[in-house]
Amino acid sequence: MRKHHNTTTVTPLKHQQVVFQVQPLSVGQWVAVLKISFPVILLDETFKLVARQITLGHNPLLCCHWIVLAWGAYLAYIKVYFF
Repeated sequence: MRKHHNTTTVTPLKHQQVVFQVQPLSVGQWVAVLKISFPVILLDETFKLVARQITLGHNPLLCCHWIVLAWGAYLAYIKVYFF
């Protein structure tokens, strides 16, 4: 785990920069990373919430209102900015 952390730090050592070709991300690149990863995180959290509710014996459709809101916000964002 320490090696992984060392290769992904913002200010890597010079030999690591040459070997792994690691460079710091700009703000625009970080925004792109967040745009790409947000639906994956949202989907994963949705699956975990539904699985947890089923495991506890509850109806997952009754307690997922915030997930529906988050998906709605994401889909509205996609519609406004990409179509």
